[in-house]
Amino acid sequence: MQEKDVPMSESSTDYFFHILNNMALKGDVQAVNLFHEYSVMMGLISPNGRMCAPLVMVHLKKNDLVSSLNAMSECIEKYKCAPLLHDVLSALVEKGETDLLKK
Repeated sequence: MQEKDVPMSESSTDYFFHILNNMALKGDVQAVNLFHEYSVMMGLISPNGRMCAPLVMVHLKKNDLVSSLNAMSECIEKYKCAPLLHDVLSALVEKGETDLLKK
């Protein structure tokens, strides 16, 4: 925890990733977003591509391409990372969503 000057180990970061990932696999969009937002706000995780991936994956698992593209765009704007860019683009190409590819 950065505010308390307590160093976060690599294994602690892995635990946070696994928690986020499991929530994403269960499809709970709100829980993933809240847990990620509060973890970043408290300084428990740094928002990189790996830690932001569940924010996009939760929508990909539901085959909601518009929401996954929006979530990825938000990550690019907020955190300067593009989580699961290849997966989103591949899904858009497979579905033939040429209008969304232009975004």
